[in-house]
Amino acid sequence: MSDERVIDIQKIDSSTDQTSIEGKNEHEKALVIVDETKKIIQNAQKQVNECMLLLKDDLENFEKSKQDLRKSALNQSEELLLGVGL
Repeated sequence: MSDERVIDIQKIDSSTDQTSIEGKNEHEKALVIVDETKKIIQNAQKQVNECMLLLKDDLENFEKSKQDLRKSALNQSEELLLGVGL
């Protein structure tokens, strides 16, 4: 079963350009940069959480598929052994 999922990765559109900090003192510039950094970190954390959910789902599907394959292989082996009289 092919399940194709895509994570929506937003481009970080930083408003911290030269014009947004012009005329500000060093402290005000630092506050703007810190605020933008917080936004970047929040965005990154959201993306990490989305990835973790996808990985969790994929791992659960993998484990189920692995168990199904083992059951199938065991059943086929038993049928073959019974077929040859063992």
